[in-house]
Amino acid sequence: VHCRCSKELEAVLVKGGNASSTRRVSLTLTASRPELGYADYSAWSAQLAPGSNGSLVTLLQAAGAVSEGVPIELSPASLGETAVGQRYRATVRVNVTATSAAGDCSHISVGIQATILAATAASQTVWGWVPPGMPCAAAGPPADGLLSDRSLPMVLGEERRIAFSGCDREGLAVQHAVPTPRKALPDPRSFSAALVELPSGAEVPAKVVSRGDGRYIAVVRPTRVGRIVLTLALGVDATDRVDATPVLGALEVEVRCPDGLVANPATGTCACAAGREQVGSQDGSVPAKCAACPRGYFKPSVGSGACEACPAGSRQPDVAGGMC
Repeated sequence: VHCRCSKELEAVLVKGGNASSTRRVSLTLTASRPELGYADYSAWSAQLAPGSNGSLVTLLQAAGAVSEGVPIELSPASLGETAVGQRYRATVRVNVTATSAAGDCSHISVGIQATILAATAASQTVWGWVPPGMPCAAAGPPADGLLSDRSLPMVLGEERRIAFSGCDREGLAVQHAVPTPRKALPDPRSFSAALVELPSGAEVPAKVVSRGDGRYIAVVRPTRVGRIVLTLALGVDATDRVDATPVLGALEVEVRCPDGLVANPATGTCACAAGREQVGSQDGSVPAKCAACPRGYFKPSVGSGACEACPAGSRQPDVAGGMC
């Protein structure tokens, strides 16, 4: 027991998939002078210093015998994962009453720093990115232009980047990306995304990009017009992936044709209407624009075909004719 003692305790606490690592620690009080022993001190009392994180540290006793030490409990419950260089902090202040001329001690401070590692829980994934220090429920919108019914209008040929965040089993944001090789809590899983066409159920993989801090982007580029939904999964490979689509549901995307084009029911893509022909293309499949058939030419149906000259004995006096 030294009246001006200041010690530091560093801990790594893990929040796994099903449980948290709660640690019980006993702060041992020993005399700093060899001629003094436990008989020279009667008891201790302890309290958390103002500003301490009360979720991190619990005093299991407010007072006790010096020979028994000061029992505390460290828990990561209700605390989010720490980023690199970040720590949760608390200070335990201990007062010791002397029975001899050794003198009372009221300035024993034990600082506690804790790093928290958390596992990514598939069931807690959320659309959007989580603001610093906020729970995952406070995530922002996943993309600009989202409608009130959580559907996203898109134009065929357009690419959109949809944000989502990984969270732990308590719905708190994680600060690492998966897969992660870290020693204390490795995780070989990764996120995957798929565009599911409705009502057929056909799936098209979507690229997932990690920002490295528990935030991700799903790159969406539809290949057909109509309704599709974006779903997420988490796993090592296709054999063990589990659904990681946020609890609010899959993100619905309504895909329409660019202005000047119409949907081609036969292909599910966009094409020029009857009486109009394709001029160039955006990506090899979606026409850049459509031009009206000139007088004397026609195009009878929706498609990428060119206008044809009217057969002998027929005519088309107007532009954009569908027949002669």
